[in-house]
Order: sequence, then structure tokens, then C-alpha cells
Amino acid sequence: MRSLIFAFLSTLVLALPVKGATLVDLVGDEDGFGIGTNVGDPFNFGALAFPDGDGTDEWTGPHFFFAHTFDLTGLGPLASATLEIFHGGQGQLNNTGAQVFVDGVFAGMLTRSVDFNPVPANNIALIDTFDLTPFLGLFNDGAANVSLLAPTNNDFWAVDYSKLTFSDGMGAIPLPASLPLLMAGLGLLAAARRRNRH
Repeated sequence: MRSLIFAFLSTLVLALPVKGATLVDLVGDEDGFGIGTNVGDPFNFGALAFPDGDGTDEWTGPHFFFAHTFDLTGLGPLASATLEIFHGGQGQLNNTGAQVFVDGVFAGMLTRSVDFNPVPANNIALIDTFDLTPFLGLFNDGAANVSLLAPTNNDFWAVDYSKLTFSDGMGAIPLPASLPLLMAGLGLLAAARRRNRH
């Protein structure tokens, strides 16, 4: 009986979900342009007085280039990848957002991060996220170049960070097909043992 209970508990442990591994590579830092700006907040570009030295937290432009390097050896086979850009003030002089490229592959467009309702317009902090799962093959070399290209050469704006997140394919391990039979057998043994005691 003890061996059956041990087998049952072992089967349950093996059936527990396993959390997949995640790796994050960040260029810049998550400090709201160095002045604590939150998503959706307006900000004054004149307050960005402490650039990080990697192109972030600085009122500049029109284009940004970030070199990511990372080590994927701790992950299983990649299942997903995302790119997150925290930016603000982009799109004052044009009707479209900046184009986003990863290793030369077009990933999407940034949302214009300007509120034109007040005069003069407010710079607004925004986060745009891009699904890079269709391009997982780009990351096998442990490097990725992110390019943010504004449509005009005189558009100045700021980026707080460029963040790549990778997740592997580890997920829940399915229950063994024999588990329901094992549970039924244990139930019958327990019932028979109770009957024998009475």
C-alpha cells in the first residue's frame, strides 16, 4: 500500500506545471527618462538633463540605434520574443511614428507620443511592444540591433529604454494517461482496507 501511495505522489509531482525560463536584455534603464515619468505622463524635454550615455534619457534624434547582446544558453528552445520601447515626444513634425527594425527586419511602428490638444503640444511618455516571435532565428547569435527611424530628419524625441524579452518553450508537463487508473486503483484499495478493519 505504501509503495502505491509513493507512486501516486511521485506521479503528481511529475505532473506539476514547470515554469518556463525568461531572459531580459535592457539597454537604458526603467527610470522614466531619468525624471520618474510614468506611461501617459506629459514631460518637458528641458528636464532631460542626465543622459545615460547609451543614447537613452536624452532629448535627441531623429534616429536611435541600440545594440543588444545576451546569452541564451540558460534557456530551452525559444518560444517567444518581444521588444518593448519606452519613448516620448516622437512625431511632433509628421503624421506617422518612427519605424522599428530589428537586425534590419521591420517590426512595426512606434505610436506618436505627442498630445496636440494643448498649445504648445505636450510630449507624452508611451510604451510600444512588438512581438518578435516570427523572427526567433535572428537571435541565435546572441545579438540584436534595434533601429528606431523617424520619418523626418529634424524630429527630436527621447527613449528611456529598449527591452528584449525571450521565453523558452517550457510549460506545463501533461498528466500521464495512467493517472486516472492509478487514482481509481488507490480508491478501491483504500475502500477494501476499510472493509477489512470492520
